[in-house]
Parts: sequence; structure tokens; C-alpha cells
Amino acid sequence: MRPVALIVALLLVASTAFAQRPLRHVLFDFEDGIGEWTTNVWGGGGEVELSLSDDPKFGAGALRSEIIGVERGGNTIAPRFAEPGEWRDYDWGRISLWFKGDGTPTKLSFRLFTGTGDEATDQGYSLNIPMDSTEWRHITAPLSAFWNRAKVPMDTRRIAWSYMGMSGTHSFEIDQITLEAPQRPVALQQVGEPWALPVEPELAQFEDGRFGLRFDPTPLLPGPATVSARFELPIGAHEATQEVPDGPPTDEVLLIAPASAESGAGRVEVTVTEGEPVARAAWSFDVVANRPLPDPTHLALLPAPKEIEFGDGAYPLSPAASFSCTPGDLTGPAMALLRDAFASWGLQQEDVRQIPRFPGLPRGQIQAGAVQGLGDALVDLPAEGYALTASAAGVQIAANDEAGLRNGVLTLLQAIESRWALTGDLAVPAMQVVDWPSMPVRAVMLTLPSNRWGHPNDPPADPEMFLRFLREVVVNTKLNMAVIIIHQGMQYESHPQVAGPAAWSKQDVQRIFDTLRSWGVEPVPHMNSLGHMNWLCIPYRDLGLAEDGDVHQISTSHPDAERIVKEIYQEITDLVQPKYFHVGLDEIRWNTEALPEEQRCRLCAGKSKQDIFVEWVGMLHEFLTGQGLEMMMWGDMILPGHNGGPPYNLAETVDHLPKETIICNWSTRLAPDSHQWFLDRGFERIIKSNSRGANLAEQRVLLGNMMGVWYKVPWLTEHTAPELEGYAYGSILEAAEYSWNHWPDMFTVMPPLSAEFFAQRPLVQWRIGADPITGVGRRENIQLPAQTAEGMFVPVGRTARALYFEHGAELLDREAMVEAFKDPASWAGVPIGEYVVEYASGATETIPVRYGMEVRDPQEGWCISPIAYSSMSVEPMTCDAEGTHVYTMQWINPRPEDPIVSVRLWQFGAPAEVLVAGLDAQ
Repeated sequence: MRPVALIVALLLVASTAFAQRPLRHVLFDFEDGIGEWTTNVWGGGGEVELSLSDDPKFGAGALRSEIIGVERGGNTIAPRFAEPGEWRDYDWGRISLWFKGDGTPTKLSFRLFTGTGDEATDQGYSLNIPMDSTEWRHITAPLSAFWNRAKVPMDTRRIAWSYMGMSGTHSFEIDQITLEAPQRPVALQQVGEPWALPVEPELAQFEDGRFGLRFDPTPLLPGPATVSARFELPIGAHEATQEVPDGPPTDEVLLIAPASAESGAGRVEVTVTEGEPVARAAWSFDVVANRPLPDPTHLALLPAPKEIEFGDGAYPLSPAASFSCTPGDLTGPAMALLRDAFASWGLQQEDVRQIPRFPGLPRGQIQAGAVQGLGDALVDLPAEGYALTASAAGVQIAANDEAGLRNGVLTLLQAIESRWALTGDLAVPAMQVVDWPSMPVRAVMLTLPSNRWGHPNDPPADPEMFLRFLREVVVNTKLNMAVIIIHQGMQYESHPQVAGPAAWSKQDVQRIFDTLRSWGVEPVPHMNSLGHMNWLCIPYRDLGLAEDGDVHQISTSHPDAERIVKEIYQEITDLVQPKYFHVGLDEIRWNTEALPEEQRCRLCAGKSKQDIFVEWVGMLHEFLTGQGLEMMMWGDMILPGHNGGPPYNLAETVDHLPKETIICNWSTRLAPDSHQWFLDRGFERIIKSNSRGANLAEQRVLLGNMMGVWYKVPWLTEHTAPELEGYAYGSILEAAEYSWNHWPDMFTVMPPLSAEFFAQRPLVQWRIGADPITGVGRRENIQLPAQTAEGMFVPVGRTARALYFEHGAELLDREAMVEAFKDPASWAGVPIGEYVVEYASGATETIPVRYGMEVRDPQEGWCISPIAYSSMSVEPMTCDAEGTHVYTMQWINPRPEDPIVSVRLWQFGAPAEVLVAGLDAQ
């Protein structure tokens, strides 16, 4: 092994005032042979033999590995990486290699390990590489594509060693295993006709902003040749040149252009010269310069408005406050949301007038008091945008569409709640706002809590609680689409045996969909339709719907399969009347391919999996579009960089699929260029999925962003496994910010869930966990007595509109708590204690304290952000702090005129106990 120098093109870019980082580091290129590479075989017979390839991709050396009759596992093992080395001074973004398989529909496991031999800190990472091609091909994988059991991000500075593993009898070849700087792919659009240029270049932008145009020079040989590129960027033109020597190629061509501080149109023209120009081609591309996020301001508005300016004073709210609506859809989402919020605060809007629209007025506006018009602010405002102005004299929201009015109302309500949290004053702060969303679709995908999937199994969840959650977390943050997984969560008339034990009635499910629609959120039913079909195959096990008996997969050839699916889907669409229907189609696994002949599905014998897939997708599409619905589906099974490769190669079916289908693409961790891949093949509408946000470059090609929430109780950030926190409501809040605005890092695949996000927006948690109360004064502290193991008794002796409990928890037994979360009754948290309020009249009220809902004990490995859904706040806002985290819970007193004699805390002897830090009355 020997280091490879940076190519000459790096020396030809414009000089800078600082040394630029290397863009590549070759770990192994085999020019000096295979050296200390070795093998082993484990768990059975067989052998692995290593040799130099007769056909290296670059230079004179490549490694060839022969796996011969290996029963369990045979490994091709690399020597330990150099330690120390200058390359360890940098963070790397992806790993690439040139690879040649043996043409079989199998996969090689490529594994990397970081660390120094300490089992407590070492981590392993794996990537599957298809063996189906016997031609050299470039495999490039972002670090996020490597699987790690503990979900620990790879630290490339600590890479220690690597191996490749397979079983059976196979062969493969590898050349140039390389670390590459963090980067993102940039789509190229050819300009004009090429002049016999025989290569297909790829363009990337690196984390430091530079652009790199790369391609395999093999088609240019025999040389010598000169390759030059002229980059035209918004900041000016730049040229780069590289020589391609005679003989076997030694490396890729990589032509570098400097960073651009401005966004705009870019162009690159490549010329190949062999004494004289012999080939030329040009491409256009988007130059995207990053920009910071809008400031959420002291009000912690989420998403943060793009343009906001605060003034002096405020417009006070009282029962006498009157709002008018122009041109007058008093039943639309904007006015419905305004009325509902004001009613909950005791501000009944009885005098809401409808005013006719006159020429020159905005298309829609909501107004209270006397303010100047906002018509000029609406000129060229994008769809769903709005303008809002507030002063001591009045408030006005104006928009060009109903969705814009809704968004303006939601900003107004957030501002009112935030001001009340800060001052106790129920008023609209003086401000001027002009705002609009960056993407048309801002979605969340979640399951009905009544669905039979995951812990807790079959919970008796309350539809009212689910609706409140949707209002607080989805609607109030301006998300506008909710994809709802139904499956066994509803009681069906056509097929009653499908419903799970906790399934909701059709009336409850209809109410969820109708209420979301009334709030301005497009509700979309989701049903897995090929893989993940245990929701149907288990209830119909006796009928034999499952292919090969695997309840994951339906046999599309079964004579009843299409009929049953259509009858269930028809019942859903008749009930909820959607515009869209998501049919799933991810992670399809046909066992038929792996089973002996005598065990295979007889109904599918002789049928191509590609034909089965195309026919089934076509059937679903025809059925749904025949009812005027648009179909949505996952994209992983038709993407070669994810699940679309061997053994089924469904990526080859894309030309036979309906292109008007909306593709929900959750594959960007594995294939960063996958959005463009779908667009290039005719799918015009792509929604980034399982995602907390999209960056500026992605937003140029996306219809929207959708966060996927993969467990049934997303209000609980702590549950049966540590990683479930990433599927709770905190991720939805981040997605709301980074879908309306943008994720500011273009070189990280997806925004991480972080405590910093909530620390910068402290009032977001307050708005979820509390409600403004009219006509009350400041909170007053009540002296606490000592707490005992049994609980605590607190004398109060006064009336109160609300109590505020400042408390935390001490987790006594993690394993017992995990088991407690599996109890169906724990769908809203694990009860660990309760407060009993005793009144002078002799009446009592009970207030539960639930672990996961009101309090937590954030611990290492089980906490990313210490938030809790029913808490107004948490201190400290970090998981790293030792000691008790104090959560504040608001309880609005249903008997405000009846004096409170005392409050008693009872402990339950649960896996955690309540620790009380304070009690306030208001």
C-alpha cells in the first residue's frame, strides 16, 4: 500500500489565503501488491484465496478474492490502517471503491471497524455490495449508508481495520478503497449536442463549497490527452486542467472549481485535446449557496417567519375583542382555528362578521381593530404565504389563499401564547410579518394508535387525546399533510376479522380525517399493499394469502388477493373521502427466490418478480385513479442504490410504472442522488421521507418533506427502546421547521434530533404543555414540607385558577420500566404517582403523574433531548447534566371558586418515583 498524491488539478484552482483540505485519501490501491491482506473461514468448511487481479481498474494492481465452498462465512481481511496519519486530521464524508462481482444475485458484506481494541468504545459498520455485475463499477457510499447496531455515527478518524465477508462459492475484485471529503451530488443537464465526448461525468459540491467534476478516463485511452473544464459560476469563470497519460489509467479525472458565495445558474464545458480538440460537451447546473435559518425570535415561533420586525406595545385581547373575515369563509380552517383557540382561553368570538370583498382588497383577510391594509405585501407572495401586522390599534392577517390565512392565524396564536408565557399578558405583540413556506408539502406520517403494531400492543388509546396531539404538534406548526397508517386500527364492515382488539370505530376514524381537513391538513390513508402485509395475511392465515406462509408478504397470484384488497381500500376511501392514497410498497421480500422448489408458492411458479410487481402496482394505480385519487408509494424497491437491485432488480421496472405516482423517497441515507434519479426517470413529484427536513439544494427538486413516526404513541419520547425517541413528537417539530424553512447543512443527509434545537426554542414546549388563562395574576409559590417515601402532604388554603407542579423522577429500575411500557394501559405513560387535590367542599380531584408523559429521568443512551409532552418546560435542557431534571406541569383547576385545602402526593411503588421541587398557585 502506498499513498496517492492529489491530482494536478488541485494545483490549478485560484489561490486562497488558507490551505484547503484534501478531497480524497486512498487507503488501498494494491500497486505494491496485496501485502499483509489475509483471510479466515469461520463456522464450517471451505477456503478463501487471495491473488492480484489480471485486470486492475487503475494502475498495475487490484485484489482478487476467491471464496470456495464456504459454509458459514469467509473473510478477506485488510491490514490495520496506518496509525498515525495526516488523513486522520480530517472528517470524511463517504467511502468509495472500484468493484467487480461474479454476476450472481448475491451481496458481499463490506465491514469497517473503528477504535483501538477496546470493546466498550469500538464500533462495527457494514455495507452490502451487489455481486451482480462482472464489469468494474464505482461503489460510493455516504457514511450514513453503513449499518451500525448501536446507531453510532462513524468516526472516520478512528478507522482501524476492515474485511469483506461471504459464504458459498464466489469471486470478486477490488481496487482503490478511498475516503472522500463530505459532499453532495449536483445534477447536470446537458446543453446542446455533445461533440463525441465518450464519458459521463459526475459533479459534486464538497463541504468547503468547492465543486469537483469527475469521470473515469478509460474511454479516452489510448492517450496521452489533456482534459480541461471551464466552469461558469455566479462569481465568475474558472478553468481547470488535467493530463491523462498514455497507457493504463492511474486514477479518475477530477477537475476542481472554487466555492461560490452566490446562488444562480452554473455551466461547465469539458474539452478533450489530443494535440487538437477531439471532443467537447457542456452541462448546466444549479449553484446553491447556503444561507442561515430565520431567527425564531424571543417568542420561539416555530417555524420561524422569514421576515419579522417587532414594534412597541400590544393589542390587548378580551371577551369584547371582535375579529372580522374578508371575503368571508367563516367556516374555513383559519377562522375555525381562531375560534377554537379563543374559546379555550375564555374569549368567545360571538361578533364575527362576514364582509364582502371589494376591488383592491386582498383575496382574504382577518382583522381586529383599526389597522392599515396589507395589500402591497401580498404582491408576488408564494402560495400559502401571508402578511400579518399588529399594533396597539389592531391586528390584520392578509393572504392570497385560504391556506395562507390559516398559516397567518397559526403565527398569531403562537405569538399570543408566547407573550402570555413571558408576561402573563393576553395580547398580540406589535409586529410586522411576511412569511411563506419553502415547499408545498410539509407532512408527517404516523399510525393510528389503535393499530396492532409495536409496543404497547393493543392499547386502549383515546381518540380525543390523539386529536389533541395532532392539533398541538402537527397543525399548530403549519404542517399541511398527515399520512395515517390504518391497517388493523379500524373496524371494517367488509372484512371484520382484520380489525385488531383495540381498533377504533369507523366513526372515530372518520372524525380524525374530517377534523384534520377542517384544520387545513390534508389527511391521507396509508395501507401496506405487498410487503409488510401481516395486517392482512395474519387474519387470513387459513385462506393462505401469505406467500410461502410468510405473513410479511401477500401472494398477488392468490385468486382472492386482489378482491380482498380492493374491498378494504374501497371501504376506507368511501369513509374518509381522501384526495391521495399511500399504498406502501417498500421492503418487499419474496421468500420464493430462496426456498427449495418443493416449498415455493405454486401460484407464482414461472412468474417473473418484475412482472408480478408491475402488474400489482398497475392494478392499484388503476383502482385508485378510477376513483379520482392520486397514488403515493415508497421508492426504495425501484431504486438501484437501495432495494431495487439484486435479487429482484425491480429498478428495471421503472419504465413500466405510472409516472404520475408521487414517490416518497426515504433512501437518501443510502443514495444521496436518489431524488434526481427518480426525476430523471419521469417521476415528477418527489417527497423526501423519514426526514426531519430538506436543505436548500433538495428543495429545488422536491414537492415536499415528510417525517415518518414509526410507533404508536409519539407523545412519549421514552419508551421500550432508546431509538424510539427519534420517532416521537420532537422529530415532528424539527420537521415542521426544516420543511417550512430549510435544513441549513447541505452535506449532512438529514437533520439530527438535538437538544440544542429545543434549547433555542424554549417556548415551543410551553405552548404544547400549557394553555393561557385569562384574568389571573402572577404565580405564587407554596411552601413545601419534607417529602417521604410514601409521598407528601401540602397545605394550600386558598382558591386558584391553576396549579403548577415542579417535579422530576428518579428511575429505580430501567428493565422494569421497559416492561411497564409494554402494558397496554401505559399508552399515555407509566403511572408512578398521583396528586390528590382536596377542596373545602369535600370534593377531590386526582392528577396522575406518568413516567414519559409528565416526567422523565434522562439517562445516557436513553435521551437525546429531555423534553416531555405534558410538561411546560424542563431544566436543565440537556441530557448530559447529572442529578434530577425538573419538569413544570400546568393543571387548570376545574373548581376555581372552591378553596383548595391541600394537595397530597402518593407514590405508587413503580419502577420510578416522583421527586417534587416546587408547587405554585395562580
